[in-house]
Amino acid sequence: MTSLTRSWFGSRAPIDSVGAVSAQAAERVIDLKGEKLALGEVHLDITEHFYIIRNGSLSDGDILVGPRVDGRRVTFQNVSLSNVKIRCADELDAELAFVGCGEVRNCAIQADQVTFRECRVLEDLQLDSRTLSLDGCWSLQAGNRTVVPVAGLVTSGTDAANPRTRLRNLEFKGAGGRLVLNRVSLRECAICGNFESVAIRHADLEDCRITAIAAGWEEASVTHRAADRRAGIWAAEVQGELKLKDVSLEGLTVDSEVIANQCEDRSSVDLQNAFVDNEWEVLRDNYSGTLLAFHLMFLFAFVAPLLTKMAMAAGAAGISGLALNIPFLKEQKYEMIPVWEVLLFGFYGMKSLLGWTHAVLTVALLLYNVARVYLTVGIVKLRSREEHLAMQRFRRARPAAWKYRTKILVHRFIMQPLFLLAIASALWKIWDAIKMQIPIPAAG
Repeated sequence: MTSLTRSWFGSRAPIDSVGAVSAQAAERVIDLKGEKLALGEVHLDITEHFYIIRNGSLSDGDILVGPRVDGRRVTFQNVSLSNVKIRCADELDAELAFVGCGEVRNCAIQADQVTFRECRVLEDLQLDSRTLSLDGCWSLQAGNRTVVPVAGLVTSGTDAANPRTRLRNLEFKGAGGRLVLNRVSLRECAICGNFESVAIRHADLEDCRITAIAAGWEEASVTHRAADRRAGIWAAEVQGELKLKDVSLEGLTVDSEVIANQCEDRSSVDLQNAFVDNEWEVLRDNYSGTLLAFHLMFLFAFVAPLLTKMAMAAGAAGISGLALNIPFLKEQKYEMIPVWEVLLFGFYGMKSLLGWTHAVLTVALLLYNVARVYLTVGIVKLRSREEHLAMQRFRRARPAAWKYRTKILVHRFIMQPLFLLAIASALWKIWDAIKMQIPIPAAG
């Protein structure tokens, strides 16, 4: 289809020619009488009339609405459309309404206000409007991810007597507007960008990604589900008031910090089956509480073999001096080496590959445990402060992000990569310690 230009006015056929025309006061009615028409390029002149186009099918065409007379309305009533581009010229403040339409497919619709009322299938649409309303529609879906801009007000909903509006494979991208979803069912959708406010009520969301920034956020009677933690995420950033009532999050990844800090009433929020992905939650869960004892045991497992080796080495040196006075020991000669060499290379020596492997694992284990001590002490102190503020009923008891920014970097880039290496090194050192031989008197 060719591009639409202002030169259309007076140079393209008027849309009046596609059907029987009748005038009713300020409205001009075009009755298609059930026909299926290929439009081509037509001009819809709203200088003097509102328009109602009804009862038929339109396909393969461009409709330019103009010239600019603000406050006009064009209604498509009981009309199916496919491969049609509708555009309002010169930033025209007009409303395009689609009422009782069976199918609207592969269309591009641009107007200040776009309304779909009691339509059935809306598929693969490009919608560009300041105000978009879906009222009592069956579905709005797309084969490929389709962006729905939210610059003004975007609403979708139905009443309790009808099934929920199905929204599929859409990306509601905020541009400072408001998004209101009521009695909808979202699948594989996304809510991102910047919003003035977001309100979701009586809805179910599956495999959806919520990463929007909003001044206000409200959810009531909403269920979030995901096939796995990568398929869905709830990580909204709410700068103002957050209201959550009867909200369930199951199987998806949830950033709970904004809920803890912004939501006054969390009593009906169900996070039991969600995967909490919050930096402070990760640090607190891994380095305080019941895991604190585990970390202390792991630290002891690191220190004990080192102390054992030092004791054995010192003991062996002392025994060599007393060998002549102990009947069951023979005099032996001992090579003197620094303690650090024994601790680093074990008893394998600096000239063997096994010794250098032992040294690499020892350094990894040392770095791992130094980082462990740093994180354990630091997180326990922050956790104690958090509990103290919570006991005093402060609204925001969690530590500020800058207080644990370095700690989360240590956790991610030192603790996690070195974990398996540290386990292997610890087991090796324990094995070195327990396989040491000690002299005992021979029988008989």
